[in-house]
Amino acid sequence: MKNRNIFTYVTSILVCFIVVYIFLFDKKLFLGGDNAFYYILGKSINEGFGYRNIHMYGNPLANHFPPGYPLLISFAMWISQSVLWIKAFNGFFMCGSLLLMFFIVRKITSNNLFACLSSLVVLFNGQIIRYSYVMMSEIPFLFFSLLTLYFVLKSDLRINRYFIFSILSLIFTFYIRSQGVALLGGITLFYLFRKKWKMIGITIGSFVLGILPWSIRGMNLGGNGYLNQIILKNPYRPELGVIELYGWIERIIKNGLRYISKEIPRSVLPSMNISQTAPSVWYHYVIGMVLILVFIYGIYTMNKKYQGLIIGYLGGQFGIQLLWPDVWFGIRFMLPIVPIIQFLILLGLFNLLFKHSNISTHDSGVRRRVLAMGIVLLFSLPSLKVLHLRKEMKWGLKYDHYFAMAKWCSTHTPKDAVIACRKPGLFYLYANRKVSRFKNTNNAEELLTDLRKQHVSYIVIDRLGYSSTGRYLVPAVRNNIAQFKQVCHIGDPPTFLMKWDYIIK
Repeated sequence: MKNRNIFTYVTSILVCFIVVYIFLFDKKLFLGGDNAFYYILGKSINEGFGYRNIHMYGNPLANHFPPGYPLLISFAMWISQSVLWIKAFNGFFMCGSLLLMFFIVRKITSNNLFACLSSLVVLFNGQIIRYSYVMMSEIPFLFFSLLTLYFVLKSDLRINRYFIFSILSLIFTFYIRSQGVALLGGITLFYLFRKKWKMIGITIGSFVLGILPWSIRGMNLGGNGYLNQIILKNPYRPELGVIELYGWIERIIKNGLRYISKEIPRSVLPSMNISQTAPSVWYHYVIGMVLILVFIYGIYTMNKKYQGLIIGYLGGQFGIQLLWPDVWFGIRFMLPIVPIIQFLILLGLFNLLFKHSNISTHDSGVRRRVLAMGIVLLFSLPSLKVLHLRKEMKWGLKYDHYFAMAKWCSTHTPKDAVIACRKPGLFYLYANRKVSRFKNTNNAEELLTDLRKQHVSYIVIDRLGYSSTGRYLVPAVRNNIAQFKQVCHIGDPPTFLMKWDYIIK
């Protein structure tokens, strides 16, 4: 009977996932840019070039993104290199994450209904589910993070096969996103509370050895790309220089206030209409603080045996995110911990509501079922409707013109052409030509010198709306207009393609 109940809940989660995924799946290419680079790196591995930027002149070694997610993409490409298939491939990790949430929460609460509800809350969260059909690392990172936590719980504080699996999963999680190091903090704290010194030593030692090859490679190539950007005041404006002590304090405060007023409310209550860019108003802070208090109460009331693991993991993640450049905003940076946060808020909420009515997390009464599903539907379903409508929308003229220019280049430029543009990864997917970024510098000669080193022969003047094109690229072209010849323009307002005749061989 017990196994039958588990089968029923798991089946319910799977059926709900399939229905929701089909309802929301968006065939359009995500416009973030990083997704294209993940695809390119996966293709490089799949085609035997190694971990290289095959979209750039000379196929230089890649160092910006950890290789874990591109490696997964390369496996998927054994079936097909279709962008649509790679997008759908992330759905498997989303489905796996839902099942892992069920078994993790079931382990912590000993309640199948509550575990199923926690998984459905994640599924119905529009802020999370939309990343399950784009080529980004958030959902695979979520899956392997949860897989690591699952193995840690299954090991039951013993050195066994699950303990070994947890270490391997931990190391691979880091190779997907470097912030996976926060998991190490959570696991270490968990073992520390239980005085499992041998397990701490094996875990830390294995983790250090496991990430050593990537760390040495990164140092040999000039350092990790993300780490080099984090220490800048603004990664998009490197001329502003490196952040100083006061800047770090200011960044932590700004990030903290933003998480309270924007990221936490938007991630936990995805249907809330809180603008990402508009200033926060007082009730945003009130909502955020209430959610944080309920979240803390959830930690306080959860099984004490597992508090160290959860506190350490979440503390490490938030610590990293507070140091993140404040120009990198949005919930995607905290997305991998949102399911745990939602679970703890749900746990705290139910314990508050039912504290005096003899209904605990082990109860499966009708009132709790009705209230639980009411909460899920009230705060989640509207966000799913928005995503469903969004999948029917088009990119917009500025991206239509940009991709049209890329397609024009695929047939009207030499195969050895190198094209400088604002979104080189996205442009490459349609142009099938080598591409290059342009350097963010106000010194026109420095910018052009850098492009010469990359053998650039064409430059795209886009209308995507990013300030860097107008701030850096356009002035450099205007100050040296005699070197450039317009060969194509598309749309109104137009996207221009400029042939650069001054090239140092």
